[in-house]
Amino acid sequence: MTSYYVILDNILLRDPSHAGYTRLEASSGPELLEKVKARYEWNHSECVLELWSHEPGHRNRPIRIDTLSVIPEGHDFLWIKAKPKRA
Repeated sequence: MTSYYVILDNILLRDPSHAGYTRLEASSGPELLEKVKARYEWNHSECVLELWSHEPGHRNRPIRIDTLSVIPEGHDFLWIKAKPKRA
């Protein structure tokens, strides 16, 4: 298992203790996403959560982490985005 640091991006929660980075351990993107949902008690059926990371450098594009079975090295700090479910 590897440690990752996640932070909320476009999500506001009532509990101020959720501000800032949270350390979670996981061995894959889907496992990390499930731990994020449990940590933040996510039960909003109208939105889905996604985990994103960005390698340093202005030309590097963000990559979606929650769909990867192996999280690449160097992607220790992630942000959590909520997106509306498609109809």
